[in-house]
Amino acid sequence: MKKTTLFSGLALLSITFNTLAADNITYETSRNKIMDIDGKNKFKIVMFGASTIAFRGKLKVASMQLQQYMDAKGYNVEVINSGVPGNNTNLALARFRKDVLDHEPDVVFIMLGINDSAIDVKYGKKDPRVSKTKYIENISNMVDELIKRKIIPVLMTTQPLVMTKNLEPLYNFPPYSEKGFNFLLSEYVQALRDISKEKSIDLIDVFKIFLDKYKTDDELRKALPDGMHPGEEGQTLISEAIKELLMNKFNLE
Repeated sequence: MKKTTLFSGLALLSITFNTLAADNITYETSRNKIMDIDGKNKFKIVMFGASTIAFRGKLKVASMQLQQYMDAKGYNVEVINSGVPGNNTNLALARFRKDVLDHEPDVVFIMLGINDSAIDVKYGKKDPRVSKTKYIENISNMVDELIKRKIIPVLMTTQPLVMTKNLEPLYNFPPYSEKGFNFLLSEYVQALRDISKEKSIDLIDVFKIFLDKYKTDDELRKALPDGMHPGEEGQTLISEAIKELLMNKFNLE
């Protein structure tokens, strides 16, 4: 495992690169697909997740920025957005075949966790929507299925959260009001890091990227206007991190 820190001009990006058996099988084929400007056998990237990944009105989300970059470089790449707002890993796993596997992708970026770790405290709930144990099981099942099919998986931690006025009526209650808005999410983030290490899976640590760039809650609120979802600058941080990984992994310029 090699950990590298890259500077994109926007933020210091922490990306963990791993060598996986699937990588060794697909590396040359994948690079050849990417470089095939004739457009045959497109290199397919699926971005799989919840509302951070999903299309959001006029916002230029990370998948759109990545597709624009690949087109400008003349690469034979199709970026498929398979984000669905509100998804946790239980819901995502139920649509994994249709929204991921059926596309026959070459690389899949998985970004899930906020909706798993959320506690609906306003409604008297005390436990997260999906337990950490079940979250780990669901993510592992997705990764194992991709590896079995010789598809390269990349895990992505989610962005952190910040309390805003619109979120206070929903979440500004114990334990969040006592322990902080990210107290439980950070445990799920660490679980994803652990899965990456255990299974030798590439990881983009978006949680760390945001906290490295936005040092205070006020700064974070500028990047997350509603306290949860990245605006265009935050989406750019995510797309830049993905781009850095792809450029390094496949030795692209």
